[in-house]
Amino acid sequence: MSFQKKVQNYLDELASTLEALDFDVDYADLTLSFAVEEGLYLFKVHQLTEEIWLSSPQSGGHRFSYDSEKKCWVNIRNGLELEDFLTKELHISFLKT
Repeated sequence: MSFQKKVQNYLDELASTLEALDFDVDYADLTLSFAVEEGLYLFKVHQLTEEIWLSSPQSGGHRFSYDSEKKCWVNIRNGLELEDFLTKELHISFLKT
């Protein structure tokens, strides 16, 4: 599967999950954002490096690349899975498939 399709599928699913959890999500052109009390979370796709870049109002900038062995997006610095990161920061739970 191409990077473009992989990242689009993931952001589509993430947007649906966040909306189901009552977050007001703005999603278009592979850019996803939503606000929390502390500020704005912004996800942007960086095509050149094939990464999802995330700006968090709580912890700053993060970059995630797709790990084909784990079949998930992981932080390039510490190996934390993107969904685990969001679970920790937002105090929400994702169902892993």
